[in-house]
Amino acid sequence: MRSKLLRPVVELFNAGSVIDVNMLNRQQAFSTPLHFVLRRLKTYRDHIQLRWPNRDKPATVILVEWTRMHFGNSRPWLVCYKCNRRRTKLYVTSIDVACRQCWSLQYVSQAQRRKVRLKTRLENIRGRLWIEGEKIIRPRYMPDRVFKRHIKAIARIEYAIRHDLHCSSIRYQRYRERDADGRYLGEETNEQMF
Repeated sequence: MRSKLLRPVVELFNAGSVIDVNMLNRQQAFSTPLHFVLRRLKTYRDHIQLRWPNRDKPATVILVEWTRMHFGNSRPWLVCYKCNRRRTKLYVTSIDVACRQCWSLQYVSQAQRRKVRLKTRLENIRGRLWIEGEKIIRPRYMPDRVFKRHIKAIARIEYAIRHDLHCSSIRYQRYRERDADGRYLGEETNEQMF
């Protein structure tokens, strides 16, 4: 059987080789021109210049696009020059800069099998709770309804692991019947209410 880990993994990139627009925006890099010497970046309102270690190679210009948000704010996006799509992160190698899809990168979880993903999810939920031996205790500041939701999720995931089943989130398990027009059955339309 072939391994699913055929492509490079996003987690192998260190923080210095990822350009994150949200991190730059938190540092207010787009309000005034800033120069990040160690990362070889110079930021402006509408673009970023990335200088390469090889001085013969010209600097790469990465466009910054702004979209309007609610309540008058706006947020920046980096434009990948290969696919011309808005991205929050671009990955830098020694030769080029591009988005995750253009580099055909994948996350570690995409290469894991179902049982491993479920066990990882189970450990993440257990990490939020207090455990003494085999007994699960509600953390002091955790609301009771959240604690009960975590307990149900643990039971559901453990059942799926034991019986080799899929275990998707509850919101993906909802299914409601529809009529021929695509409306949900059992709902009253506005015309029927009057």
